[in-house]
Amino acid sequence: MRYVPVARIVFLVTLAVATIGCLEPEETGGARGNSPAAAGAPAQPLSRPKLESATVVEAGTADLTDLRMMDLGEGLAAGNVRIEPNDPSVIPAVRLIVDGNVESLIKSNVINPLVITIDLAEEISLAAVRVYPVGSPYDWLVEALPGGPRYMLRGVPERAWSQLDLPEAVTTSIVRLEVLRLKRDDYVHLNEVELYSAASP
Repeated sequence: MRYVPVARIVFLVTLAVATIGCLEPEETGGARGNSPAAAGAPAQPLSRPKLESATVVEAGTADLTDLRMMDLGEGLAAGNVRIEPNDPSVIPAVRLIVDGNVESLIKSNVINPLVITIDLAEEISLAAVRVYPVGSPYDWLVEALPGGPRYMLRGVPERAWSQLDLPEAVTTSIVRLEVLRLKRDDYVHLNEVELYSAASP
């Protein structure tokens, strides 16, 4: 029988213990060998926030030619419209979402959802809203009055207009939009926003 020197056994055991002690646990808190990745489990998708306390509605079908589109770009230039995002990084370019060009856009700096508050100098009878986003499918909602009912569209496609019709026209001067990106990352790409008022009789 071959004997291994005791000193060598002690050295090997010490080396094994030191090596195990250097292994860091996974972000999940488990040991490396017990992690889902080590077991071949698929990576989990990013956790997404949700738009809360909103009534889900179907895509709008109102004939926009029967309504009056508000010229938000002109109002912004004249100081009659203020557009306030929850992401300060997009403030210098916020005019791009009301310039009538779907090729220009603002991109949030990892702020998801992007919240846009439109403050009008005069009240309108808000009847419909349109949004044009890119980069991912989106959920988005409208709050026509501060603290009032919230109406949401789910899973709208990118690179296309989506329209939300209010159940009834709302007299308001402050309109809040929340736009939630659903896939890939948390950079919300918003190209255009349009507000439509009920035409005067």
